[in-house]
Amino acid sequence: MQAGGHRFDPDTLHQRSACFRKCNCPTSLKSDFDFTKHALKRLTHRREIEFDWVVRCLDDPDHVVKVSPNSWHFLKRIPEFGNRVLKVVVNPATHPPKIVTLHFDRDWSRGAE
Repeated sequence: MQAGGHRFDPDTLHQRSACFRKCNCPTSLKSDFDFTKHALKRLTHRREIEFDWVVRCLDDPDHVVKVSPNSWHFLKRIPEFGNRVLKVVVNPATHPPKIVTLHFDRDWSRGAE
């Protein structure tokens, strides 16, 4: 993982959150996070989502919606991707918190708040 908008590389960043500290990412997450297998698949197969954007969404979200004690939605507008809104769903009740899924949210992108 390098600076400059490089995409997520599953060979250099593993499921364990400790790998966030091992990569050469220019920013660090405020907390350690794990990925579910589903979230990793979304990140690696949906090449439209850059790992840097996920880090930005978690470090500096535009909105955090606490849907339940087990589901918080972090939302961040991504200017480099047509100003669409990235949603990262996290389960904060696990230790470390677990990224459950991530995708561009159509409703928030259209201005629904």
